[in-house]
Amino acid sequence: MSRLRLAFHLLVLSLLTLTACTQKRSNLQIPRSTAAAAVKAQVPTVPADTDGAPAAQADADEEDTQTIVKPRAKNTPLPLPESPDAPDAPMSMGDVPPPVTTAPVDNQPPQLAEPCGSAWGRNDKNWFPGLPYMPAQAPKVTGGGREQFQYTDASRDGLLNLAIDQVHALGAETQDENRVFANRLDDVSAFTDINSSGAVEVRFNFEYKPGQFAAIAMRGQMRAKSAGGRVNTQLRQTEGQNAGRFAGRITCADLNGGCENTMITIQRLTKRGMIGTEAHVVHRFGSAHVQVAEQDQLSVRTIQNRNHAILAQYFANTVNNSCMAALYEVKRAGRKMDQCRVKRLEQQCGGQRNQLLLPAAKAFAIRTFAIAYGRAGFEFAAIDKDNDPNSQNSRLVIKGPLVVSGERPVWPNKLHVEEAVGIHTAHLIANDGGGNLNLQLVFKGKPNSHTRFSISTLFEPTRPELQGPVQTAK
Repeated sequence: MSRLRLAFHLLVLSLLTLTACTQKRSNLQIPRSTAAAAVKAQVPTVPADTDGAPAAQADADEEDTQTIVKPRAKNTPLPLPESPDAPDAPMSMGDVPPPVTTAPVDNQPPQLAEPCGSAWGRNDKNWFPGLPYMPAQAPKVTGGGREQFQYTDASRDGLLNLAIDQVHALGAETQDENRVFANRLDDVSAFTDINSSGAVEVRFNFEYKPGQFAAIAMRGQMRAKSAGGRVNTQLRQTEGQNAGRFAGRITCADLNGGCENTMITIQRLTKRGMIGTEAHVVHRFGSAHVQVAEQDQLSVRTIQNRNHAILAQYFANTVNNSCMAALYEVKRAGRKMDQCRVKRLEQQCGGQRNQLLLPAAKAFAIRTFAIAYGRAGFEFAAIDKDNDPNSQNSRLVIKGPLVVSGERPVWPNKLHVEEAVGIHTAHLIANDGGGNLNLQLVFKGKPNSHTRFSISTLFEPTRPELQGPVQTAK
């Protein structure tokens, strides 16, 4: 089901194209070289011999034990906690999340830390091998979760502020019931066909009994193809009636009139058809920038673990194809670009500027949801580039919670991995709550090997009238 839902979203994504030092949000961004030095004032002090080489680690073939990464001097991997996997249930059904306020709104596209796409914090122990721009200073939390783990949004805009404000506006007498209801929802996804049929579908899981979830689906029809017809589209339940009666509405929130960012209202109805409880959700899907280690881009032949080498070659091919397309645009189509950027592209192509290399990614895509006073999560996918332009085959799908904590990794349990047969485990190392994630992959086979990479969301900017201030809970 996860892969099918992503396929819906990815029909609207364009072919993977790299434009050095650009911030066009409608195009896919791909890994950039981290060869240039980061801004010294922004990089914390690290050991001088840090070079990004994979560290020794516990046996990845041992399925009955938690994999522990044992760092050595020439890398800055983070140790993984020795804790068993547990269901993602931070609160019981009867717990009431306390009132929450969120960080100030910043709806401006993040700026690159340096010219020519240099990475921020390539040696930072939390963000190795770096980010295209500085992480958010204050995460936007949903209000769900325990004191140790707080759920977050994946953007710096104010949509989550508005969702929390909408919960506060429901009235003091219903606050506790609505927050408990929000905590019983999970894995919200939305599909909006704005280009043809105008059909809308929202899916989510509902905890109808402690630890037992039912899949719920609601569908609707937009009134018109214009931006005005994409506001408050009514949703009717089509699946999961045995777990209760539900209704809702969805509003497209993109500044350009699109629906990468949406505001969703989920209502549980009484037996008489009246609204009993109500939750508000921010859902996003779109492109992602992926920052990978230099070894995985430029030194694939030095990687001795076969599974690691296969994924590294996949990333390296993606870099080659993307910079090849960008260089073609510069040199053949007359596009203007300064020599600094052209030189960086030539370095990334790795001497294969006239050859399309496969396997490679056609698109890096990400989906996130954040429920006011409830859970939040993400789903990242690398979509294969192959001979079928309509193919949505995924080389790698990683799914997990969007959380922040005072620990590293920020989430103690393993993430859910699909499609990638050579990966033993995946872990969420860091999350800034503003659209940046750092993941660690541990590979199967010998010798023990792992890699780190960062994901940065590239969602469309959102409408300013939807940047809600957070009021004091009533």
